[in-house]
Amino acid sequence: MTMVRGTSRGGTHSARLRRIGSRLQSGTRVTDTAAVASDEATAVGPPGQGVDWVRRVELAGVLVAMIVGIVSIWHTERSVNQVQEELSISREELRATREGQITDRYTAAVENLGDDSLDVRLGGIYALKRIMQDSPRDQGTVVDVLAAYVRAHAVPPKSGQKSPEYLDRDVAAAVTVLATRDQSHDPQSQLYDGLYLIDLSGTWLKGLVLRKADLRGVYLRNSNLSGSELHDVDLGGATLIGSNMRNVNFFKVNLEDAVMDGADLQNAKLTANLQAAALRGANLRHAYLESAMLQGANLDRADLRDTRMCTTTCTFEEHSIQDAWLVGADLRGSNINAKKLLNAAFNHTTRLPDSLANHPKIKQRLAQLHGRLPEWNKSEWDDSPG
Repeated sequence: MTMVRGTSRGGTHSARLRRIGSRLQSGTRVTDTAAVASDEATAVGPPGQGVDWVRRVELAGVLVAMIVGIVSIWHTERSVNQVQEELSISREELRATREGQITDRYTAAVENLGDDSLDVRLGGIYALKRIMQDSPRDQGTVVDVLAAYVRAHAVPPKSGQKSPEYLDRDVAAAVTVLATRDQSHDPQSQLYDGLYLIDLSGTWLKGLVLRKADLRGVYLRNSNLSGSELHDVDLGGATLIGSNMRNVNFFKVNLEDAVMDGADLQNAKLTANLQAAALRGANLRHAYLESAMLQGANLDRADLRDTRMCTTTCTFEEHSIQDAWLVGADLRGSNINAKKLLNAAFNHTTRLPDSLANHPKIKQRLAQLHGRLPEWNKSEWDDSPG
């Protein structure tokens, strides 16, 4: 009896323990499941917040990219500005270097002009020509230097000294450089009536050869140009007072408004424009004027004996001497005709060829003047005689 009771109590106790263990195991599972659920809830977050978190990450990435881009742009701009500053400094240094080189070249060229060797002097002249082309702002200085060189080297022979037959090559080269320069580079502040006046007065330029040249406004007073060949040269407004231009061949030369009072043009051949030129007292004996335009030219007291002028068979205009001032001019021996002479200003002081002295229309004109100057020309020549 006793053993039966013990066994019964022991079995009951074991059953209790088994039930408690089962409960404990069941509770652990529940707790683990709850923890997992809690972790998942924490990871996912409240409903609707998962998508916002992804957007925030994307926006943060865009913001970082923008910041990187701005920094890159700033760095690039800074680099560009630095490069520009360096280029500006380089340009200034290059300009200074270039000016220094021009100065050195100019100094060397001027030194060459004083050398005893003709070839070295020629090199100096052409070096100055190149400087005018490379540095237009120095053209005025170069022109003055070359003009002074011509005046110093093209001097008339002394009394009793034989004159050279040919013009020195260096002088001819200097004149050619002056006459073919780009006049748009002449210093504007030193222009007179739009021209840069070059002083070549008193120079000995016998036998000068110039083609396609521009010497407008050049000052050649009392210079010797005898025997020169001037083809397609512009001498408009030039001063040639008292110059020796015997036997000069003026072919397609512009001498409009040139001042040539007292110039010696004996035996010269003028296929030239002499409109409004001043030729008072000029020697034009034996000159060829058959293709010369003398409209409005002042030939007061000019010696035109034996000159050859345009006749009625000439292709030049009939009025090639219209308004020309022939008062006191000597036309004896010239081939001028009455039709042409009546277009010019003349009076009893004009010495006419025999063929015109007794021409009815010429005599009528002289009778009308009664020894006076032509009234219609007085206003044109302020310094005309009488």
